[in-house]
Amino acid sequence: MKSNKKKFNQDDYRANSHDGTSKGYTEEISRTVEALEMVYRCSANYVSSSFTRVGLEILPLLLGIINKELCCLKDSSSSEQCEDVNTEEDVRPKRTTSDSTLDSTMSGSEKKSQKETFYVSNQNTSSPNLLRKCTKIIGHFARVGSATETMAYHPDLLSTLKNIIDSQSDFVPSEARLNSLWIIANLACNTENMVMMACTPGLMDTLVKQCRFNDDKRLKHPESFSDYIHLIRAQSIAARAMLNLSWAPENKIPMFEVDNLVDSLITMLLTRTSEWGGRGHGVSTFLLQSRRHASGALRNLAAAPRRNKFHLCKHGNGSLLNSLLDAARNDPDTSVKTRVLATLHNLTCADSAEILISEPGLLDLLSELATANETTGNTEDELGTLAFRTLRTMEKAASSDMSCHDSLQKVLNEVSATRNSTVLKPVKTESSAE
Repeated sequence: MKSNKKKFNQDDYRANSHDGTSKGYTEEISRTVEALEMVYRCSANYVSSSFTRVGLEILPLLLGIINKELCCLKDSSSSEQCEDVNTEEDVRPKRTTSDSTLDSTMSGSEKKSQKETFYVSNQNTSSPNLLRKCTKIIGHFARVGSATETMAYHPDLLSTLKNIIDSQSDFVPSEARLNSLWIIANLACNTENMVMMACTPGLMDTLVKQCRFNDDKRLKHPESFSDYIHLIRAQSIAARAMLNLSWAPENKIPMFEVDNLVDSLITMLLTRTSEWGGRGHGVSTFLLQSRRHASGALRNLAAAPRRNKFHLCKHGNGSLLNSLLDAARNDPDTSVKTRVLATLHNLTCADSAEILISEPGLLDLLSELATANETTGNTEDELGTLAFRTLRTMEKAASSDMSCHDSLQKVLNEVSATRNSTVLKPVKTESSAE
């Protein structure tokens, strides 16, 4: 009995000693990474020079730390779940050796001590601060345009960032998730990375998931305002990443085929207010950013081959066209309206002309915008020019035997007569890419 108890005390000491050493190492690494992150808050030129010299050595180390921390956090979460499920008598597996005899003869305090030691020795030491700072350092590197191609093609970077974003929100710091999304969005600015990133397994699905939090029952009603702010910030950054990736011509068809991607963009385009609004902290700003990115991504996707234009017009039994009309009429932001009109212009072709012309309210909307009298600055001129160009493009794409051709011609004649009587400044129209 005494020998067994002595053995247990020795195991207890070794477990606590090992755990203390691990915590010491973790704290030392955490402080080193924190100091390094402060250093990289310098200008982009200095960060570029540093990345050229040591970036390829530092990046694998940071990714190794991140992956280790993710494993530790997941193991810790699993241990906590075990503790919640099991009763005190079932903490340790039942055995038929002398250990079971020891368990039956120990007092209650000894059982409690054994239970605590069991969990201490089986929990890995982790520091959420490491995830924050490591992703922040990689984010500093991603500020450097010349480094983004090298970073994106690193064999472990995108998969590691994806793992952070996909991890459960209850044990991965929100800042680390936002940093990871921001890095992906910046890497997607490089034209050399766009096709590769869009083809990375699961990456587009991860971005879409961040944009569809309104469809998740658990996230539809966040428990706190800070949770909601994190969600709309993540949504805005993910939308920016999709906007950047949609610029590449090779990505337009594959992205259109990603499940729920277009629906996600539609949802963001129509989300103008929130029950959490009016509390400051930039709620309206984040929602506006999401709408701008979503409308820009739709504009880019619409600049696709004729077959895709047709399918986009038919998407969701016309839900895309309905949403574009709603945004063009009701969105308070001129930039969003401009991108929406550019989307309608890009959608116009011989295959889609009849669908667009027959869409209830579309010709009236374009006519109204093309003949608007307000000319504050160049914004109304630009909207009017885009609307008029879209009508002209429809005229060229529509054949005379279409049932809607006469309606289009009537609207064009009225618009042309009004515009000819008003001097409008020529403006640079928006292309299909930013």
